[in-house]
Amino acid sequence: LAYLMFIQDFWTPVPYILFILKNVDSKRERDAIFSYLESYLMRRIVCKSKNNNYSDMFSENLIGQRICTLDALKAYVNDAQARGTLLMPSDAEVVEAVMNNDLKRDAQTVLYMLESRLNERFSDSDRDNSFNVFVKEQIMPEKADANWPLGAGVTEEQRGEIAKTLGNFIILREKLQPKAKKAAWLDKKADMKPKCEELDLFKCVQNGLRTWDEKIVEERNAWLADKILDTWSK
Repeated sequence: LAYLMFIQDFWTPVPYILFILKNVDSKRERDAIFSYLESYLMRRIVCKSKNNNYSDMFSENLIGQRICTLDALKAYVNDAQARGTLLMPSDAEVVEAVMNNDLKRDAQTVLYMLESRLNERFSDSDRDNSFNVFVKEQIMPEKADANWPLGAGVTEEQRGEIAKTLGNFIILREKLQPKAKKAAWLDKKADMKPKCEELDLFKCVQNGLRTWDEKIVEERNAWLADKILDTWSK
């Protein structure tokens, strides 16, 4: 949770976190609250939910109402009548967002946080796995060209939208050279492979996948949506 705030440069939850640290004696309960807060924030990042009222929520509301148990926090953020734009996104909304949202801006955050949760070797690896080590790469370009033709039945507009969804992004340990960025899939894949070793989410680059197109991106979106729902449950 602290690392998420760091990489997002988002410190609004701090007063509430300090409130929980001061008022909840049980470490297990504190950890459960913080884990659920992470789920809440990550789901809202994926769904591109508005955060205009976060300041009031994490100060006057949660602290003022002394929301200091996991059950009380769940009840608060899942209260559809009272929360409005601050509601915890549903599973269906998360799936819809992964399949369709333009997540170009937040892809690195979502993929990095998901990798850190799913990869048991990530936190104690001999390699530097801090957020700033990685760069985001958009695999299939938004506009079709000779190296990346449109898939069957896909329009230019659809390509542009699909190319900006989460499944078309990867995080690498270093930037690709301009020539490699524009290369066709198999050549680009060969350049990306050594830059994402040990990353569980990116076996698609390390295995024998021979093509990368709109259909593959949609399939990967569905796979990532399942991983997100399992990792950050409602």
